Amino acid sequence: MTEARARGGIGRWLIPLLGVGALFAAPMGWWIHTWAPQDRPDRLVAIDVADSFKRTPQLAQVTDRGVLRVATLIEPTVYIPDSYRPQGLEYDLTGRFAERLGVKVDYVVVESIEAAYKAVADNRVDLAAAGLAIDPAREERFVFSPPYLTVSRKLIHAVDRPTPEDLAEIAGETVAVPAGSASQSWLERIGREPNAVPLTIEERPDKLSILEGIRHGKIEYALTLSHTALLAHKLSDDVVIGP
Repeated sequence: MTEARARGGIGRWLIPLLGVGALFAAPMGWWIHTWAPQDRPDRLVAIDVADSFKRTPQLAQVTDRGVLRVATLIEPTVYIPDSYRPQGLEYDLTGRFAERLGVKVDYVVVESIEAAYKAVADNRVDLAAAGLAIDPAREERFVFSPPYLTVSRKLIHAVDRPTPEDLAEIAGETVAVPAGSASQSWLERIGREPNAVPLTIEERPDKLSILEGIRHGKIEYALTLSHTALLAHKLSDDVVIGP
């Protein structure tokens, strides 16, 4: 855990959401619905490969290799392995990207957002498609693709906890975040500002562990992205969406 001091507002901050290599647009409702193979839409709306990707040696390396290596997470909104047919928004996005390049896909499942970035940095994968948000703290080292969805930060909490209007009302509390996430970077950054609210940041390996922690009373508050918050509330009435 780390201690941070944060200023009040949460929900008004909008963030472009993307998989680093998710280069196709899709209907916004896709992430919250698991399509049966026979119900799957015929096509996704393709957009051009990011110019930044075209200008790097990676594109030539991928086409020469014949395989696009993708770091991903096992999460409902990202990638769900299945012996019949894997599913997930970013699974479909990267699959269509590879199809357009004329190559196969090798999915490398990692344990956390931090591990996804490390896999890219170590050149073990070509890109990460792991429900990532554009993180200003990482833009010097990583190139982000065009976003396919705009989300906001949301504070979620257990049903037996009061819903705060802003962070100031939970001063001194512990807030869980996915390790290495843009939410963690944001809390740490605003925690360094003058007159920030004192908070303790608890790093969790992934979003699912946070949701389970809230459901079982091990986590009282967590900061996540709005689409994850909506899914959490849809899966369990024990999770309440705050500001």
